[in-house]
Amino acid sequence: SKARRGVVAGPVEKVGRRRGGHADGRQRFSARPADEPLIPPLIDLLGADQIRVHPSLGSDVIARARMGWSAECVEVITTVGRDLRRVLPHLAPGARLVVLLSDGGGPAELAALLSDRGWGPSRVTAWWHLGGDDEGSARSRAAAWELPRTPDLVLCCVEAAPDGDDAAALGPVPGR
Repeated sequence: SKARRGVVAGPVEKVGRRRGGHADGRQRFSARPADEPLIPPLIDLLGADQIRVHPSLGSDVIARARMGWSAECVEVITTVGRDLRRVLPHLAPGARLVVLLSDGGGPAELAALLSDRGWGPSRVTAWWHLGGDDEGSARSRAAAWELPRTPDLVLCCVEAAPDGDDAAALGPVPGR
């Protein structure tokens, strides 16, 4: 439809990158996996032979690989632009969390939150610039976290461990 073409064709130049043309003048576009919600409408509009998707690994996948964790045993939680307390319902003894953070102050804030809620023994590993030349990490128990700030583009891997029976468990199950 004309309306659909207007909605979909509008962002094509912003999302996709022109990758040259065909002999008959048609254009090819290249999309990244981050543009995934836009790919099916583009295929509908332009045809599958006009779209090329370049796969890449997300930071959570790289972090799990660095930690030696399988996807099945990890909960990925984004706190980017959201309240850090979103992590709390996922805490349980032995839980493994990958927490996406807004900025370099996030690891210290996360460690403080864990400590305040009775999860101070949890192991926290901050990873920044994963997969890049400036990749780095810092590791500590939440209660002993001393680094006030890391570089931005950071996430934390948490191996949850309570202080004892008094740790606040807020999980999604009624009664927790």
